Amino acid sequence: MSRSLQLLAPAKVNWSLEVLGRRDDGYHEVRTVLQTIALADCLTLTPAEGVTLSLGGEAGYLATEPTAENLAYRAAELLRERTGYGGGGHIEIEKHVPVAAGLGGGSSAAAATLRGLRELWELSISDEALASLAAELGSDVPFFLRGGTALAAGRGERLEPLPDCPAQRVVLAWPKPHPLTDKTAHMYAALQPEQYTDGSRTERLAERLRAGEPVRDDDLLSVFEAVLPEVDPEAAEVFEQAAEIGVGQPHLCGSGPALFYLLAPGQPAEPQIAALQRLGLHAAETAALPAAEAVAREEARWAAVAEVMAGFVCGYGLSLVVTPVMAIALVRARATNETVARTVPEGTSLIALSVVLHLFALLVLTALGLVLGMALGGLEDRSPAGGLGSPNRAFTILILIITAIAVAPLAVARPRWRAPLLGGGALFAAVFGWAMPYLSLLGPDGS
Repeated sequence: MSRSLQLLAPAKVNWSLEVLGRRDDGYHEVRTVLQTIALADCLTLTPAEGVTLSLGGEAGYLATEPTAENLAYRAAELLRERTGYGGGGHIEIEKHVPVAAGLGGGSSAAAATLRGLRELWELSISDEALASLAAELGSDVPFFLRGGTALAAGRGERLEPLPDCPAQRVVLAWPKPHPLTDKTAHMYAALQPEQYTDGSRTERLAERLRAGEPVRDDDLLSVFEAVLPEVDPEAAEVFEQAAEIGVGQPHLCGSGPALFYLLAPGQPAEPQIAALQRLGLHAAETAALPAAEAVAREEARWAAVAEVMAGFVCGYGLSLVVTPVMAIALVRARATNETVARTVPEGTSLIALSVVLHLFALLVLTALGLVLGMALGGLEDRSPAGGLGSPNRAFTILILIITAIAVAPLAVARPRWRAPLLGGGALFAAVFGWAMPYLSLLGPDGS
């Protein structure tokens, strides 16, 4: 079956954004600290003859945009052209990041496409070459190849990775979509020389982050807040209203119109969310996303499943040793214990009793495995697994094989035990054989 990959494309906020001036090449020199957040789109990449694209979820006007203009599609075509790859791929994007809101959703999807197709197509292109391609697609795309926290310079493509921001929750808010053509370019064009700065505030914030200190409202700034009324009066009005409702200091996300508030440790998000919703805004709580989770969430869940399966296999081996001992102990106790005598009738074979105990142990171990899976990776979404190579389907197959081994002794069990044992084994196989593809230990399924 065709291999497929699922990746997250997280949104971002700018903890700070300063513009130092206009360069000779027409671009602006910036200093900004970028941060990925947990709000993310989900990409599914599968092999195909050419490059194709489909959009789902909250795609907004992107659903009617020409495919050739989509940044993820352009990333795939650029990668294929520069590497000479002869195949293709289908890109499916499930949109959750608000469109044209200053959250970098398009750039993040392009970066995830580059990372994912490099793996899917088994290309030998280096990280440096991939970053160069990303810079051709847009100033923010190189950042999303790594994610986490980073200090950006130049036009945004020169990156210095910073230590992950200490755990920081935020409330994110955005109005109904009202896309403006070339909004970011208009923001830069509206800047006046007196609004240029030397980048020192951004550098101070970077120093705090290098020292492991949390971000504060006083650290945050965006030069685009000064020109928002001129470029996007509707968004500026929303921003002003958000600043006056008394739930904290709003900060602009990129070029807007989305905005965010910092949450203090232990501070509930519900009052802010309710107040913002009364303004007619969409609002939700999210959090800063470390680099390891921004680009390696799939590998992290692989590790979670590996731990679950390792624990299951170890437990299974222990069960093979323990259950015969338990069976012998129960048979011996039958002569002196009335409860055991009623539970284990005279004439019950050790093999049949061992099989029953072993099946019970398997059920307990599987339940523990599911609990451990929830703790490590979460039982997320939502759909049947695709392909025998996927970890959750592989886990199902492992359970079925173990079950088959467990019920094999039925051939030598006493006749009166065969029917209930066979029924129990079949029920076990059926329940977990059908349920596990839906109760994926991985969340988004990957292979």
